[in-house]
Amino acid sequence: MITLRKNKNYLSGMVGLYYLLIHADGDVNEKEISSGHMMMKYEGIDEIAFKSLLNVYSEAEKDVLYKQCVVSLKNCTTEDQIRIIAWMSRVANSDGFMDPEEWKLIYQVYYRELDLDLQDILQAQKDLPFC
Repeated sequence: MITLRKNKNYLSGMVGLYYLLIHADGDVNEKEISSGHMMMKYEGIDEIAFKSLLNVYSEAEKDVLYKQCVVSLKNCTTEDQIRIIAWMSRVANSDGFMDPEEWKLIYQVYYRELDLDLQDILQAQKDLPFC
């Protein structure tokens, strides 16, 4: 387990993108939820804060939430951006299949919004537990 990252942008970017990802294909499944809990614990995120943010994000319009996530992510370090996208890839693959809508979201964020290198994301995934 790593130390809690106190950066508000890291937290809101990660949890917001997680919310968008698990709803991207219209089918939130137990493995995605379980992976989110693993991510929360591994990242040292308080469970009450995590659930509270998810509740807030459930009330937001998806396009507004997406824009807020991008702003938060752009205010993170490149290392943190890569780590968040690595987590999202783990979550998306937790059920053994990455839905095209999940891939579209991940690609849109890492490539078009953040201009990250896929190889850096794949390398970061090696440091994360399997979901």
